[in-house]
Amino acid sequence: DLYMSATGQDYDVKIQVRVAQDDGVYGDWQDYIPGTYIGRYFDMRAVFHNYGTESCLICDALTFAVDVPA
Repeated sequence: DLYMSATGQDYDVKIQVRVAQDDGVYGDWQDYIPGTYIGRYFDMRAVFHNYGTESCLICDALTFAVDVPA
């Protein structure tokens, strides 16, 4: 499941998230786990590790949604 991580013989892909509060200062990157993240600003990235020479990893798009309670 690419939303969390994907692994193959030659590669590894992890989705990471970091959160900032009202001051806009982001915390450290952490591996994404489905759950609740509390903050005002959110940032996500995909981290690719290619261990072989036979594959080329490409990310065409990365989107995420934030649900804000009323």
